Amino acid sequence: MKRTGQTAAAETDLRADTDVKVSLISKIAYGMGDVGCNFSWMFVGNFLMIFYTDVFGISMGAVAGLMLFSRFWDAVNDPIIGSLTDRTHSRWGRYRPWLLVAAPLTAVVLVLTFWAHPGWNSTAKIVYMGITYCILVLGYTCVNIPYGTLCGAMTQNIEERAQI
Repeated sequence: MKRTGQTAAAETDLRADTDVKVSLISKIAYGMGDVGCNFSWMFVGNFLMIFYTDVFGISMGAVAGLMLFSRFWDAVNDPIIGSLTDRTHSRWGRYRPWLLVAAPLTAVVLVLTFWAHPGWNSTAKIVYMGITYCILVLGYTCVNIPYGTLCGAMTQNIEERAQI
């Protein structure tokens, strides 16, 4: 089978993309960012339910209902955010604007999620819990989907991706 000039050029470009080496400092920086994302989410995973029940005074049934609802919420917003990040075109690239805006906002929402209001009635507490936690899940999605996609944007080399 005969190759056209265009096909050969495309194969050369593909090989060039897979030959990209990522510097050690870039790998370390990417890993440190991932440590930050995982640390904050593990903090939520380990302490939020205890905070909601023991400190905030919300019933376990309400917390369980929120956790169930938030999984459905996450299943809806993940593909939407993924599609939006893929369509983002800015002078800073596709993913950087998402990280620059969503990361600080998510940090603020994380603090608000753990802000107790002991004097509030039960309904107000549950509404506050539902709003802050769902916004937190959305914020985490807005940070983590573009961040996870950065690895593929850094290099097409499978070995380099595995090291990153």
